[in-house]
This record gives sequence, C-alpha cells and structure tokens, in this order.
Amino acid sequence: MMRLLGIVATYLGATGLLFGGLIGGVFWLVKPDPTAATVAPRVAPISPRIAESIERKKLDTPAPTPVVQTTSTTIEPQPITPVMQEAPAALTQAPHRVQIRELSQRTAKRKPLPHQRNAAAQNVATQEAAATPAPSAARPIATARSDSPY
Repeated sequence: MMRLLGIVATYLGATGLLFGGLIGGVFWLVKPDPTAATVAPRVAPISPRIAESIERKKLDTPAPTPVVQTTSTTIEPQPITPVMQEAPAALTQAPHRVQIRELSQRTAKRKPLPHQRNAAAQNVATQEAAATPAPSAARPIATARSDSPY
C-alpha cells in the first residue's frame, strides 16, 4: 500500500513539473520584452480640410441657453402632440351606386333529383356503348420504357 502511494505521489509530482514548465513557457512567450523601448502609438494626422469642417460645425451650433425659471409665474405645460402624422392613403374609392338584386330572380340552375340523375347517367352510358365500335385487332405490346423524359 505504501509503495502504491509513493508511485502515485511520484506520478503527480512529475506531471505537475511538466505541466508547470509548459505554462511557464507560455507566459514567458507572451510577456513583453523589458529591454524593448515602448513606442507611443502614432495617430494619423487630420487633413486640413477635415479640420476646417469640424471647426465650422463647432461655430455653427449655438451654445445652449440656460433655462431660467421664475417662481412668480406658472407656465402651463404644452399638450403632447404626436411626432408622426398619419397620411391619408391613396385607395380606390368604392362605387357610389349600389344595385340590390331582387330575390325573386333565379340565375343558377337547380341540381336534378337523385332518381333523375340515375336515369340520365344510364341514358348516357347506353348511348356511349352504342357509339363505341368493337375493337378490331389487338395492339402489339411495346416493351420499351415510356417513363424516360428523354
């Protein structure tokens, strides 16, 4: 048991040394060089045209005037007005003349009753059977595929 604890302690010590060396090397690589002179970052110069434009804008903006309130007069607050106004939409106008149809007028045909439909279907079937000629000769069966789109 003591031997096993000694092996585990040795393993943990060796692993700690290797891992510590790896982390120390990373910190050494990341650390800036103390002998190198630190150079101040250079700032790009502003062109004279842009500088003049900035100065003109500073002169154009009026200085904010201080608000002086007197206690003797009471100022009524302005009613809140909406910032955006709703514009009228350009929609087509509805027709002004509306014609109401009389209920007594019927334009749609009524469906025939079921017994009338059956009789009509039988009449049509007998007429088609009489009109269709008997098949004269058997068609040859083609073995080529017909589902190809090419």
